Amino acid sequence: MEKLKKTAKVLDVIAKAVRWICVILSALFLVTLIAVLFGDIQSETGTSSGTTLSLGMIRLELSGPAPKNGSALDPKAVASVSAVCAIVALMTLACGAHILHRVLSPMREGRPFDGRISKNLRTLGWVSLVQVVIFSVVSSVGNYMIFTSLDLMAIFNREIVTAYTVNIHFEAGYLLIPVAFFLLSWIFRYGEELQRQSDETL
Repeated sequence: MEKLKKTAKVLDVIAKAVRWICVILSALFLVTLIAVLFGDIQSETGTSSGTTLSLGMIRLELSGPAPKNGSALDPKAVASVSAVCAIVALMTLACGAHILHRVLSPMREGRPFDGRISKNLRTLGWVSLVQVVIFSVVSSVGNYMIFTSLDLMAIFNREIVTAYTVNIHFEAGYLLIPVAFFLLSWIFRYGEELQRQSDETL
């Protein structure tokens, strides 16, 4: 039991630190968003310096700027969307850290089957599921916007590459995290029921 208390105490400190770090970073991104909305961002044009282009696992080193497809991304819009997505992701993570703190608080006191733990774990599962959805949507939309704004055919050898497609996919592996929290909530709920029956017997 003492080992459980010590471990819960350490994890609780980490959860609090993560929560405050996320809040501070969210505030910084909010300041950045305000600066972007009321500031003036100019898009870079035709420099002769090289450019690095990342296409998933492939990284290309170009001799000049990446060729556009006639519909270049507005840098102000990209910066605004990126800042909003970062704020949402960080605040969701801060919310998750706060719920984790509520899970660990009874464990610090030696009550691993407190009646609130299973509910908080279930809530943590929903929060992590929201994070997975946000990350997947933002990643897919961001990649689609970038790829459709580039003229990739100008980069590759036209005699070898005749066409390209942009595929949006959902990474199902990320669902393991919320599923793990839901399973833990069911396990703890069963433990809470056994603890309640034991208390009634005594």
